[in-house]
Amino acid sequence: MARDELWRTKMDPSITSSIIKVAGTLIVAIIGKISFSKVASMFFRHSKSIQDMKGTRWYCKWIYEDGRAPIEDEIEILKWTKKSNFKGFGHQTREIDGQKRVFNYQITGEVSP
Repeated sequence: MARDELWRTKMDPSITSSIIKVAGTLIVAIIGKISFSKVASMFFRHSKSIQDMKGTRWYCKWIYEDGRAPIEDEIEILKWTKKSNFKGFGHQTREIDGQKRVFNYQITGEVSP
C-alpha cells in the first residue's frame, strides 16, 4: 500500500466511537478531580489578595491573665473543613525536667478576615 493510500483509508466507525468515548472519559475524570468549590475559592482569594493558608505554619503566644508564663507554640493548617473553618495540628515545645519535649495536638478553628 502506498503512503498516500494509507491517509485515504477510513477508520472503522466503532473504533472512532471508542476512541472518542475514552478521550471523553479521561477529560471528565480530570475535571472531576478539581472540585468547583476549590476553583471558586482560588478565584475569590486571588481577587481579594488573600493568601492560601493551607500548609502554612503560624507562631502563637498564649498569654494568661493571672500572670503565668506565656505558652508559645506553632499551628499548622492542614485542610479547610467548611467556609472559613480549618483542621490542623499544634506543635508545642516545653522544657520538662531539663529536657525539651515537643507536644503535638489536633486543632480546629476559624479564620476570620
